[in-house]
Amino acid sequence: MLIINSKFLTQNITGVQRFAFNVAIKLFQIKNNNLLFFSPNGDFKPFYEEFFQKNFLIVKGRTKGIIWEQIELPLFAKRKKAIILNLGNSGPVFYNKNITVIHDLLWLKFPEAYPKLFVKWYNFMVPRLIRNSLKIITVSQTSKRDIVNYFKIAEDKISVVYLGIDKTIFRPLRLKREDFILWVGSLKAYKNFYGLIDAFKILKQKYKISHRLILAGYGVEKLREKFPDKIRDDVVFIDKVNDEILFNLYNRADLFVFPSFYEGFGLPPLEAMACGCPVVVSNAGSLPEVCGDAAIYCNPYDPEDIARAIYEVLSSEELKNYLSQKGLERAKIFSWEKTAEEILKIIEEVA
Repeated sequence: MLIINSKFLTQNITGVQRFAFNVAIKLFQIKNNNLLFFSPNGDFKPFYEEFFQKNFLIVKGRTKGIIWEQIELPLFAKRKKAIILNLGNSGPVFYNKNITVIHDLLWLKFPEAYPKLFVKWYNFMVPRLIRNSLKIITVSQTSKRDIVNYFKIAEDKISVVYLGIDKTIFRPLRLKREDFILWVGSLKAYKNFYGLIDAFKILKQKYKISHRLILAGYGVEKLREKFPDKIRDDVVFIDKVNDEILFNLYNRADLFVFPSFYEGFGLPPLEAMACGCPVVVSNAGSLPEVCGDAAIYCNPYDPEDIARAIYEVLSSEELKNYLSQKGLERAKIFSWEKTAEEILKIIEEVA
């Protein structure tokens, strides 16, 4: 039996939870026998309504948090003689039949972006979880190199499986593009929103662009006071986002920008590409690996270079059309069906 660690059902949606949700649905569609979802006690997030219409067998535990994941989950799995599939960077450290997805090592690379207690727990938990997992899955060759280098484990214990895109949601509408630049993300420091603020200032003052900047993501309203008065009226903050809002923004934006200092994968640029939106990303982390030749790259540590890359695209209809077409082609490579099939193959190899 395979038990899916379903704590993502009780968590707010970030890239990790989106990955877990989509993989879980596709795994059930491919292999619905001997598959069970076990979740902590607590309310499920409304985002997962579709999940509950699929007749999944979801068992809810009596506890939650670390107690659920480290004690109740492994005891439940042991009784079932099951393998646990952990889709979200954590799992029971003393259970020796785990298959674990480690998306990235951001808490090690940018510890200042996380609560100190979180960093301490992950420093304790992740090495032991890696040791007690039958297989580690990660989402890019970049993350694989990081895991091998940090934890000194054999390369053949780690498999790389790329994320996917839901093309029933993220698709081109051929709408008229509007004069705004779009950024989607969280307020984690590695997302480099301060670099983007400085770059937008340069775009307004040096390049005299008329475009607005739209920032979409939970908490972005907190950035309002970071913008100088002269350009603040040209910035729009969308604090609550869902797939429908993102889909609309990707299809209307003149350009999508993602100047992160690091990404383990980086899903928003691919979602933008799937909607035909030209993309500018940083040359750091996994972004060159994921975006290939379908994006313009910039140095995330240099706001002048971020502004240069953005203006290069905005000032050329030919380049915009080229990037739009290349992005659509690139996005076709990635699907959640493919992600789930590759993970299922790994499960079957180690079961």
